[in-house]
Formats: sequence, C-alpha cells, structure tokens
Amino acid sequence: MDTWGPYFGQDVTHGTPFRNAFNEGLFIEDSSIHVGIRGSTYEFEDIIRDNNLGFKVITCYDKHKMGLDGIIDRIRNRVKGNNVYISIDIDVLDPAFASGTGTPEVGGFTSSEFL
Repeated sequence: MDTWGPYFGQDVTHGTPFRNAFNEGLFIEDSSIHVGIRGSTYEFEDIIRDNNLGFKVITCYDKHKMGLDGIIDRIRNRVKGNNVYISIDIDVLDPAFASGTGTPEVGGFTSSEFL
C-alpha cells in the first residue's frame, strides 16, 4: 500500500511515498482509495496505518466480486467530484503479465481487464 513508515534507517523508500505525501498535506481527506491490493502484509499495523492515513481499500478479492463497474462506482463515490490523481503500481498487475517486478504476487489484474 506504500504507506509504510521509515525502515532500515531511511525516510524515503519504495514503500513510503503515500505516507510521505499524506504527511505533506497532499491528499484531500477521505478521498483516497487503493484498488487491487493483494497478498500478505507484514503486520496488521499496515492495514490500520493505511486506514489512519485516510485510505479505503478495494482488494483483488473485492475486485473479482464487484467487477469493473462496481470499482468505478466505488471510486466515484470516494473522490466526490474532486480532481483525481491515478497511480498504477506495477504490483497491481498479475506477474504473468508483468514479469520482472520486484514483488510479484498472484491475483492481480490481467492485461485484458484494462482494455
């Protein structure tokens, strides 16, 4: 979810950009959402911290239940007409369609779902 705090003595890493952006006041409160989160977390605190930073989550399992139209509706309701910044993390894709990623995990979107 890229909302980790500092680790290995570093404040800025591949796992901290959204926490740092939140701390800099760059997010509109209660308008942020992660879509396609899958895999394990290192600790339950990851989920609590993400929620405390104002994010809601649609997991890969939710995606399969909701479908693309359901996801779009949930996003629209969440952002409430505000301007939107979309970041697509490579980890959201199924590694079968994005080989060579740093932390591949099964269950992501397949390339045909983006078409």
